[in-house]
Amino acid sequence: MKELPITEFDMQTLPQFIQLAKAILPFMEFNTQQTLSPLLRAYEFSCTMNYYSRPESLRIAACSAKPHLSLNSPIQDILSDENIMNVILTYCPDNLRNILSNFKNYNKMSDLFNIVYFKNLSTPALIMSVWGGFNI
Repeated sequence: MKELPITEFDMQTLPQFIQLAKAILPFMEFNTQQTLSPLLRAYEFSCTMNYYSRPESLRIAACSAKPHLSLNSPIQDILSDENIMNVILTYCPDNLRNILSNFKNYNKMSDLFNIVYFKNLSTPALIMSVWGGFNI
């Protein structure tokens, strides 16, 4: 199993002992795991709610000084942000990491083709050759 770093979100919203308890939980007897795991999740939820109920001036800014993603953000905004992608790819399974990498590379190639295409169209001879093929 791949080792994953603790997320920035967890570092900001949870006390450190929660990570320790979650790390040792798989080594406990099944009945103990069954009892403690919902309690840990409930405590995590409570800590998260407390974090966001504090006045904004007391909260640490989450990840960036200027949050810019919303639930309606286009996928392009995520794929084009290197900082976001580096964090997300850390937590992705290999197959999803490959899909996102291919999609990102496709978008870069598409942008490159558009730049070259429109740069070439800006010369009058090329514009006339493209438009000359159409009956307008």
